[in-house]
Amino acid sequence: MIHFNSDLEESFWGAGIAFVTVAVVAAVVTPLTAPKRDDDLRGLVYGLGGVDVKGDVLAADRVWWRSPVLLGVIALVLSALLYVPVF
Repeated sequence: MIHFNSDLEESFWGAGIAFVTVAVVAAVVTPLTAPKRDDDLRGLVYGLGGVDVKGDVLAADRVWWRSPVLLGVIALVLSALLYVPVF
């Protein structure tokens, strides 16, 4: 029997073990299963693979504030700057 110092510690260990178990099972099972056909997915998902995203972009969507890469870089820079502790 494993002794835990508190119920919270037991919950953390249980959640961690469950996460690792799910990750390992998913990594093993995913390559062994066949993907669904496109016909089976129609009406179930928003989009299917092979869609030309570049051709569907409107002119108004090409503005700088709608660029996910630029916004991601700005978020990372701001996070790094605001992480610096103030004394």
